Order: sequence, then C-alpha cells, then structure tokens
Amino acid sequence: MNLLLFLGILLATYFVFKYYKFGAVKEGLDNNSTTTSTNGVASNAQTFDATLQQKNNTLKDTLNISTYRQNYEDIILHLDEGLQYNALNQILTMDSNSINYIGAVQNTLFLANGARAGLNTLLKFVDKQ
Repeated sequence: MNLLLFLGILLATYFVFKYYKFGAVKEGLDNNSTTTSTNGVASNAQTFDATLQQKNNTLKDTLNISTYRQNYEDIILHLDEGLQYNALNQILTMDSNSINYIGAVQNTLFLANGARAGLNTLLKFVDKQ
C-alpha cells in the first residue's frame, strides 16, 4: 500500500514539473522578438507620443465638451458640494473622545482639500475647452 502511495506521489510530482516546466533551463538572452516596446523610451518616443495624441483625440471626441460644457461644470460643482458634506459628516461622526481625534480630523480635511483641488483643476480644464 505504501509503495502505491509513493508511486502516486512521484507520478503527480512528475506531471507538476512537466506542466510548469521547472526543469527547462534557458541560458543567455533568447528573445529574438521583432516587436517594439510600447513605452516611450528612446527611439520609440515618437510612436508613443503619436499614440497618446490619438487616444486624447478619441477622448475629446467622445466627451464633446463644447456641447456639454454646462453639464460637466454642474457635475463638478455638485461633486465639490458632496465632498464638503462628506467631510463634515465624517468629522461629526468621529469619536471625539479618541486620542487620535485631531489627527483624524486633519486627515479628513487634508483629503477633502486634495480632492477639491483636483476638481478645481478639472473645472479650469473644462472651461478652457
């Protein structure tokens, strides 16, 4: 019985090693790939820039800011208002007896101000379009 169990374990180990190719040793650099990388490093920077421009143009066409500018501005302003309500709610629902109360309030205000700064930048971007 023990012999059958041992052989079963050996067989299972063999299949695992064969499936994951643990024994395959690759020596040296063996990637003769002719594809170029898609990042913006060195000689590929021009192609990378063209790809970014194409994606930006696609997003610009999709958003159609000139037509929906007022709607986008309203959304941003409502998000800003929601951030303020959320920050106030978080501060008021904190345990004021906690030793970390002041730090938690500071953290909440810091995050809210960062989000508001992002929304203000976004609003300025929409206004320029």
